[in-house]
Amino acid sequence: MMLSQNQINNIPLPLRAMPQWVTWRYEKRKGQDKPTKVPYNPATGRRASAGQPDTWVDFDTAVKAQGYDGVGYEFNDMGLVGVDIDHCINLETGEVSPAALRVVGLLNSYTEFSPSGTGLHIFVYGDIPAKGRKDPASGIEMYRDVRFLTMTGNPFMGVKPIERRDREIMQLYDELFPEKPKEKPMQQPAGLTLDDGKLIEIAGKASNGEKFRRLYSGDTGGYPSHSEADMALCNYLAFYTGKDPAQMDRLFRASGLMRPKWDEKHGGKTYGASTIEDAIGHTVDTFGSKPTAAEDFAPVTLPQGWEPPIPFDSIDTPDFPTESLPGPLTAFVECLSESTQTPEEMPGILSLGVLATAFQSKYEVEITSDWREPLCLYTVAVAPPGERKSAVISALSKPVYEYEAERRELEAAEIAQNQTERALLEKALQAAQNNAAKKKGSFEAYKADALELSAQLAQFQDKYPFRLLVDDTTQEKLIDIMDMQGGCITVASAEGGLFDALAGRYDKGANFDIYLKGHAGDPIMVDRIGRKSNYIPQPRLSMMLTIQPEVLQGLMDNATFRGRGLCGRFLYAMCKSKVGRRDICPDTIPDSIKADYRQFVRRILSDRGQGVIYLSPEADHIRQEYAAYIEQRLGDDWEFMRDWGGKLVGAMVRIAALMHAAEAAGDPTESPISPEVMQGAVKIAEFLGAHAMAAYQVMGADNDYEDAKYLWRRIESTGRDEISKRDLFAMCQGKFKRVEEMEPSLQVLVGMGYVQEEDRSTGGRPSKKIIVNPHTKATKYAKATML
Repeated sequence: MMLSQNQINNIPLPLRAMPQWVTWRYEKRKGQDKPTKVPYNPATGRRASAGQPDTWVDFDTAVKAQGYDGVGYEFNDMGLVGVDIDHCINLETGEVSPAALRVVGLLNSYTEFSPSGTGLHIFVYGDIPAKGRKDPASGIEMYRDVRFLTMTGNPFMGVKPIERRDREIMQLYDELFPEKPKEKPMQQPAGLTLDDGKLIEIAGKASNGEKFRRLYSGDTGGYPSHSEADMALCNYLAFYTGKDPAQMDRLFRASGLMRPKWDEKHGGKTYGASTIEDAIGHTVDTFGSKPTAAEDFAPVTLPQGWEPPIPFDSIDTPDFPTESLPGPLTAFVECLSESTQTPEEMPGILSLGVLATAFQSKYEVEITSDWREPLCLYTVAVAPPGERKSAVISALSKPVYEYEAERRELEAAEIAQNQTERALLEKALQAAQNNAAKKKGSFEAYKADALELSAQLAQFQDKYPFRLLVDDTTQEKLIDIMDMQGGCITVASAEGGLFDALAGRYDKGANFDIYLKGHAGDPIMVDRIGRKSNYIPQPRLSMMLTIQPEVLQGLMDNATFRGRGLCGRFLYAMCKSKVGRRDICPDTIPDSIKADYRQFVRRILSDRGQGVIYLSPEADHIRQEYAAYIEQRLGDDWEFMRDWGGKLVGAMVRIAALMHAAEAAGDPTESPISPEVMQGAVKIAEFLGAHAMAAYQVMGADNDYEDAKYLWRRIESTGRDEISKRDLFAMCQGKFKRVEEMEPSLQVLVGMGYVQEEDRSTGGRPSKKIIVNPHTKATKYAKATML
């Protein structure tokens, strides 16, 4: 293959899933001195043509072809834009031009090196007016149609997903291809010594320039959250702009850290304005107040390769991809987040529970001929106290409860009649039994009546008040309710009591079968002495829960909870707290959005269909690609949560089927799941994977990670810049019996950047030294990393 497996995995799944691939080889054309890249269809060996899909192939065919120099992706006006920046990288020094860095930071999406290594290719979701244009001055090309870009799978500054950048891509297009001549630039404020381009160039070349470049391109690695990275970049900008807030704002908006939150209001000020104000307040010296940049940033001897370590328990959890939800749900989730001042991941994850409530009793989805999934989901939002969890669940479930009430009112007379019929049958049977026992009249006649009435009662179908949701309840009562409701119910609770019960904290003899079988759809049979038995052939149980982080902590200590697979069935959202930054006068949900959501919920709840939902071939191809990607992670960084990761593909397909059913104009079984819906489900699955990693860390599931925390505490307690591995083991013999047992956790520290290992030899037997990252200590090296 032309690409290694790692290179293949680096290319975003949405691109790999599309049949828009070609191969290419270098060829010289008449009159040209340099060879050009000529696209080919590897299936036919003939040249491929832009805008002609019949000359393209799928990704697997392209990468497995022989005799070509590489593969390329054909743009076909499908909402994807490619940006090609030529000759922006110095191969000898690795230096990237400031102009290219600015574009990379502005778009902040999947970026990879060109085949020559001197250029960059950026992919974003969005649109531009022209099919494609090239700016001769900068050498930047932009395309959305009738063009192919070579693909290498060699990412620039780490693998990123393809992001939607409608505003940013149009901003770049307008800058490169203005319709009117640009107006004469406004005179710069007094005291400002650097224009934007020069500022970025100087900051990027300083001794700590790599840190600046990473921040400006949107890399938040090494910071506890996106907000800390925002502040770090603003500190740089305050220094270089001479604390000019207007220029700081302009530069930040062009950076890769820019996000909608920048313009969110908090306490009368936007988040961006407050961040700039804080940065200016913390900045004493500025670039203009010092003699030269060289003096200010004189090189300091620093151990090679050191960067700030990754803080413990600080997985970068992405925002919920609300754009993947059905339209009315997207709008309501976003407005509910604003109204309650809660992160979008809270209403986002719980909204999936609303879809499951509507469709779990009606449909299932077929993945293969011998693999079907029910459409129930266990969703849980994890957030600290005071995060308005009850308000979010209440708003999402309100139209569900309204629908319940209407159904109960409509069916009240029918249920009353049903109960009366049962009571009459029971009384008639009792009378027939009494008469037969007393031998009044004909015994055989009374016996026949009693047997007939017994048969009628055995076949009698009881009707119960309609229910879709239930709050915290005991497991025995939950089984009874499910039995009454045809085997389906959703638990919606903001208290977390059910999760405590699941963990066995209140009932050491808790029976987990209902939660295991209710999620899988396996039959439930419960026999009770002196009580009615329950038999539910196809149970469907969903959950919409909110809990506090403390509830998760220590769950892995419960062998039953983890061992029987309960942890792996939940879809987690680790919500970022907004407390302390909330707008005290937020926008309320517009009445039109409320009405649309209410109508949407009523429509999906009123669906009376039944059957099996299928995947289109294109959607199944995406599913297979993603399954292969997940399988690789299960043997790598997800090894500690295989119980959860092994169920992710099934959960993703359930979500895709739910969104397909919600968006269907008619019977959802009459049309298959589209690739667009499946791609949306992949985005949600990626969100879920990152949040599950964070949840499992809180639970203490990763033993090596927990041991690494212990190891770091021991290293830190010495206050030393370095320590031998032998001395460290001696300090930890109560924890580890052999040096080999300490190695996995030590490698976690190395990977997170807390320490490095170094072989030392003094003429005898070489020894291993553990060098402590100077960023973690107030040593002579620490000043070299500070602005």
